Parts: sequence; structure tokens; C-alpha cells
Amino acid sequence: KKGKMSAKKRKSNKMEDEDQQKREKLRYPLFHPLFIFNFCQFLVRTIVISVKEWFMMSTYTKTEESKKDDKQEKEERRDDISADDDDDDEDEPKQLSKRSLTSQMVAQGSSSPDTSYNEDAKCLADLGYCFKEGKIQTIKDGSKFKFIDQAHYDLLSDFVLLEIQNIMRKEYNMVEATVPVKPKDQSDASTNIFHSPDFDSNDKLLVLICGSGAVRAGQWARSLCVNDSLEMGSVLPYLKKFHEEGYASIVLNPNARVPAAPSPEYHGLYVWDNYINKSPAKEIIIVAHSYGGIITVNLLRQREDQFTERVKRVAFTDSVHSASRQMSKQCSSFLAKNTCNWVTSNKPLDTLVSDLSSHQGCKQVSAGTKTHEYTSAISLPSVFTYLTE
Repeated sequence: KKGKMSAKKRKSNKMEDEDQQKREKLRYPLFHPLFIFNFCQFLVRTIVISVKEWFMMSTYTKTEESKKDDKQEKEERRDDISADDDDDDEDEPKQLSKRSLTSQMVAQGSSSPDTSYNEDAKCLADLGYCFKEGKIQTIKDGSKFKFIDQAHYDLLSDFVLLEIQNIMRKEYNMVEATVPVKPKDQSDASTNIFHSPDFDSNDKLLVLICGSGAVRAGQWARSLCVNDSLEMGSVLPYLKKFHEEGYASIVLNPNARVPAAPSPEYHGLYVWDNYINKSPAKEIIIVAHSYGGIITVNLLRQREDQFTERVKRVAFTDSVHSASRQMSKQCSSFLAKNTCNWVTSNKPLDTLVSDLSSHQGCKQVSAGTKTHEYTSAISLPSVFTYLTE
């Protein structure tokens, strides 16, 4: 009995010790797990908030410094005659002499360099520019185009377009036609397209379709027409080469939207139905740049039988079209067998990029340039061979 009592007493004492330990822990919550967890959570939040505040203050400081630098840079540019010379090839000593000359002008109280232009200009010459050997230059000293502002650039670009279309009329005898074919009256909105004089009699026809944006009939890339040359930015080299080969031609104008053709795709369909499909051409070839590829593929899908029967081949130049899964077998087969896309690449011209692109449904080869705007001009020799072989 004494043994049993002592065992019970030991057990009771042990339980009392454990209770005492628990009470001690409660007295000192620093060692309580829940307290430790909450403390750690608080510490992490404090650190995160501090880091955020530091980052925001740092960013704000950098922004203020950047604003100051930009302001200072703008002030310095006011004293720099060659600030807008994007294509200036002059060496540093000449630029320095220009800066010192400008500083002398400012010191003497003279006005800053003139960046004004004739906003009522009626032709390219009114802006002080002309074309020489297909390149735009100033009449005064033959220097390159200098950007003043967007309004000046747009005005000059309109005159450049007129120059291209005048060359199409005079040198290539292109006939200006309208979309719609016969506007009801002068108030009826219409846009222009161009076709060669033998359009209604030639059995071989070249169709040229530009991309999207500000480009109009006769242009591949407006920026290249202004900053490089008509050789690089216009369709003139294509007209020259294919006319010499005996092809008639038609140049679409998909970005000039009118009620009869409210979108580039509708423009393509309208020109097909009212011009191309009514021509006597038995061999039709198409060159489509950039978004022009989408217009062409839409034509293929919407006028499938006519298109596959009459179109011999299509040359895309960095086209952005895609081959839809909903496309018929006939359309898919035509894309695979009768089209090729010259895409941007650092590889030599004509180097195979993809034997059959799953995305575009056609073969892809290098256009010989990494710049999208140049693809039509650089790939012309290869495109010509492909379309006429």
C-alpha cells in the first residue's frame, strides 16, 4: 500500500510540476509560440514597408533628377544648330564649330536657328526640297531631310506621295482609276488606284498591295521614301522590272477608306470584283507587303475558286498573315504550294527559314535584311525570279 501511495504521489507531483511550467510560460509570453509567430510577422511587414518607402523615395529622387537633366538638355539643344540632324554625317570638329557659332549668335542677341516652314506650301519646292536621283534633298545646299515636327513631316510626305504618283503617270503611263468605279457625283467619297494602260488587254497581270498605316498607292514605306530613297520605299522598281518583262500592273490603295471600301479587306475585295476579276489576265501574280498579306489571304478565302484558278503565285514580303484552321483544304494547299514569304532575317537573301510554316502555311525565306520596311526592296531580285519562273 505504501508503494502504491508513493507512486500516486510521484505522479501527482509530476502533474503539478507540468502545470507549474505551463503557468510559468503564460507568465512569460515571450516564449509562447503564438507570440513568436506574431512578432515575426510584424517584423516582416515592417521590413517590407520600409523597403517600399525607400524604393519610392529613390524613384522619386531619380525622376526629379531626370527631369532636371531633361530640362538642362533641352536648354542646351536650343543652342545647338545640328540638334535635328538625324542623318548628319559631319565629323565632330564641324559640329563643334557650329555650336560655337550658335553661341556667338546668342551672345550677340541674334534669334535662334529658324525651324519655321511654309504651312501653306503647295508643292515640295515650297518647303525647300526637291528630288535628285530618287532622293529627297534641300534645294539650297543638297542636304538631307531634317525633321522639324510631325505636321511638317506629314505635309512633306504628302508631296512625296504626289511625286511618286506623278512618276507613275508620266514615266510608266499608269492610269488613275477610282474606288468605287463610278462615283455618283462629286460629293460621293472615292479613292484612287492605278493600273497600266494595257490592263484591259494583257494576259499577264502584276498586283501590288501595300501594308497598313499612312502608306498610299505607290508606296511600300513612307519613312523610306523620305529618309532613304524612292528606290527603297516605293513600288517604282517593281513597275519597271515587271513592265519590262511584259506584265500589266495594278496598284491597290487599301488604307484610303471610303464607304464603298470601309476597310483594307473590303478594298481588296472591291478591286478584285470590279477590276482584277474582269481583266483578261490568265496569269495573275501578287506581291503583298506586311498587312497586304492579310488582305491577300482574305481574298483567297472569300473568292476561293476564282483566286485559285487565276492566281499563279503570291510573294509575301514580311507578311503578317496567318493560316486559319478553318481554312479549306483547297486554300491551305494553295498557300503551301503557290506562295512564299520573304521575312526579316540576318541571313543572306533567299536562305531557307522555314520549309512550311505551321503559323502562316507557306514557305519562309530570308529577305536579306533585318528591317521590316526594307524587305520589299531588298528581296525584289528573288521575288521577281520566283514569280516569273
